[in-house]
Amino acid sequence: SVKWTRNQLFLRSRMLQKTRGVNSWNAFVKARLKDENEGQCRGDRTKLTAFIAENKATLLRDYRKLTFAEKQAYNACVLEDRQEKNRTARSNPKAVKHDVNAAFTSMDRE
Repeated sequence: SVKWTRNQLFLRSRMLQKTRGVNSWNAFVKARLKDENEGQCRGDRTKLTAFIAENKATLLRDYRKLTFAEKQAYNACVLEDRQEKNRTARSNPKAVKHDVNAAFTSMDRE
């Protein structure tokens, strides 16, 4: 049916997709990298891959020592950053609906 097809097209929208859960390892590394790069100019900052390659052993050792509560605190920081981040809609949902309806209208004419 036309209604079902329209709903399926709208389900693929990136604005309607849920975000993934927070990975505590990634949150931990992000915090450590942020501390490392604090106070450095834009061109002098350490890149993530280089930082992990240079500090892999200490990162793993320190991560294993973290308690569950500390991991949750790192996760909370990432969630706060996500909330503060401005989301920009790449396509207006109303315009997408208009395009879908126009496509179905043109198919009906054929």
